[in-house]
Amino acid sequence: MKLSELGERKFLTTVVRKLLEHSELDDVYHKDGIVYKMDGFPLSFGFTFSDPYDIGWKSITAAVSDVVAKGSLPNEVMISIGLDPDLEVSDASALMEGIIDSTNYYGGKVVGGDTNGSKKGEGWIDVAIIGKALCYKPLSNAKEGDTIVLTNKIGMTTVAFISFLKGIEVPHHFLTSLRHPVANRYLPLVMHNNCEHISTSTDISDGLLISLSKVAEASGKGVNLTTIPYREDVLDQLNRLSMDPFSSLKYGGEEYEALLVVTGREVEHIMEEMSNWGMRPLIVGKVIEREGLYFMGKKMEPSGWDNFRGWD
Repeated sequence: MKLSELGERKFLTTVVRKLLEHSELDDVYHKDGIVYKMDGFPLSFGFTFSDPYDIGWKSITAAVSDVVAKGSLPNEVMISIGLDPDLEVSDASALMEGIIDSTNYYGGKVVGGDTNGSKKGEGWIDVAIIGKALCYKPLSNAKEGDTIVLTNKIGMTTVAFISFLKGIEVPHHFLTSLRHPVANRYLPLVMHNNCEHISTSTDISDGLLISLSKVAEASGKGVNLTTIPYREDVLDQLNRLSMDPFSSLKYGGEEYEALLVVTGREVEHIMEEMSNWGMRPLIVGKVIEREGLYFMGKKMEPSGWDNFRGWD
């Protein structure tokens, strides 16, 4: 069987998990108050409208998003890059500027890494982060009755992805979220102030449905999504593309928002504090007893981008 047949998520759950000493596969590893994160992608993954600076910025944001979503602060950053020797020095410099500017924005520091040569079209960038945990909670902590809060409405990248697939020009402001994404750098402070009321948390850059299913699987519970949390301009554009919002959920991803799974009666207080830091949070669902992923009580399968299969 090939990886394209098995798929990324099944590879992780059926192969990688068996080889590890721990069973929970979270996006961030935590031990003794320190968090560790590794992330990466091929440079060919960039879009035609993205320049080297954009790619450098985004590579850090993608890794940082997982760290801050787990209630942690990024400190030291290391990178490994593989570059085509025929690449212009100015482009390589712009890539590094994007990496350093993004790291500085999130309060971290680039402390080292590795450079390699690569064939044309086969370059890569990997990012490793060591950070300080302020409120790290494993995915397995989600409990029946918990409320699921999303940091902001989403859908900008969904419109961009669907437009590309259909060969339709997309309004420019939808592309900004892909070119220069920004993670919620103040989220760890909110989580630290309310840690006793937070069961768990996760970034949603893999797609909302995939992230919700990770919470359900790790906790042995279920998740009932009660709304499709799209922005109004996203809904308008999906209508123009003749796409219904529910079917469009599978095309999510690369939106660096987070889910907080909140226990008890402090939901409104936590959402108010999030709003004070510039977020526009909303309740998107509940943790329920029966296992699996549901939309308005109806069972559904998690779907989204798979690095081995594509849109799955």
